[in-house]
Formats: sequence, C-alpha cells, structure tokens
Amino acid sequence: MGNVLKRRLIRTWSVLFLSVWLSGMTASLMASACQKDRNNGQRKLRVCTISLTAGAWMPLVSARERARNSILHLERGIALWQLGRKTEAQAAFQQAYRNAQATPGP
Repeated sequence: MGNVLKRRLIRTWSVLFLSVWLSGMTASLMASACQKDRNNGQRKLRVCTISLTAGAWMPLVSARERARNSILHLERGIALWQLGRKTEAQAAFQQAYRNAQATPGP
C-alpha cells in the first residue's frame, strides 16, 4: 500500500512540475519571438498572445513578473495597431502601463 501511494505522489508531482515547466518554456520562447522587429501584424499578435496565455500564472507569483510582462502587452498593442484594431490596441497599451507600474524603479 505504501508503494502505491508513493508512486501516485511521484506521478502527481511530475505532472504538476512538467505542466509548470512547459508553460514557462512556451511563454519564454514566444516572448522572445514577440519582441522581434521582423515580426509584425498577424504573426506578432499570435506569438504575443500565446506568450501571455501560456504565462498567465506568472504575474500571480510577484509584482516584478507583472512589470516584466508589460513589454508583452506593449508589443501586442503594437501588433493590434498595425492590424487596424485600434480599440483593442489601446486596451493593450493601458494594460502595459498598469503592469509597468507594478513595481517602483526601471
């Protein structure tokens, strides 16, 4: 009975760890692609949205993560603006501004 419980705990911990790790890696890779100037329009919007979605749990960890996420909202706003979706772009810019104020300093 002890071995079964131990295996279940290890399996549960492994699934949890891999889920967090995979979402973090996806968010990181997509954030890098989001910030590249050669991406504009639809592709930029797609990778920025994937990064923000995959890393949605990160700003919950700390205010510093929320501030670091502001650049992704800014880049997403730029992509929306390029696509002519001005209202959504303004909302993304406002979210970037709010997130940038999450911590004092640069």
